Amino acid sequence: MEPLAVEAGCEDVVSDAVARRCGKNYVRQRQNDEFAVDLREKSTPGKTLVDLKEWVDVDRLDMAEYLRQPCPASFRQGRRLKYRFRSGCNILQGSISRRCRESRTRSQRCPCCSLGVHETVEHALFECPQHKELREVFLSLCAQKYPPFILLDQKERLLLLMADDTPVVLSWLFYRYLMRISASRESRLGNLAAQGEGS
Repeated sequence: MEPLAVEAGCEDVVSDAVARRCGKNYVRQRQNDEFAVDLREKSTPGKTLVDLKEWVDVDRLDMAEYLRQPCPASFRQGRRLKYRFRSGCNILQGSISRRCRESRTRSQRCPCCSLGVHETVEHALFECPQHKELREVFLSLCAQKYPPFILLDQKERLLLLMADDTPVVLSWLFYRYLMRISASRESRLGNLAAQGEGS
């Protein structure tokens, strides 16, 4: 541990505990630096890793604040959806989910609307016409409960909602919105599948 502690900046004679702590901090910083480089090198516009770089604190060793907060049972599914949206392992066509990895030819276009665009998190939450009514209610409630929300543009709103430390008053609204969007999407896909079988 001594050489690692010296490399980490602990050049004085220190106790084993201090040397271990310096070494762990050094390794942690190196991991975070490597993670930031990976994100830069492997990110392309409109992809999950770009979003991840914006939304998530690069310190991967600590649990995000929103996951540490108490969450009523009725909102836990919404919190899980936020986690999955942030990680890219979600139900959206533009995600890096297992289905996408298994089928490289799978279309990334939004199956809920006819705009012909990738089904990204931003599209699903703020642009897809299929979810317009849910979105209007959600945005109205956000403006009432958290007035600064009105002043934000779409990218800033997304950044705030997907952040580690989203204000609690917005978190509950956002979790409910995610659950409703997910249900709306599944209903729409079920209807499309039924129409396809009927024709």
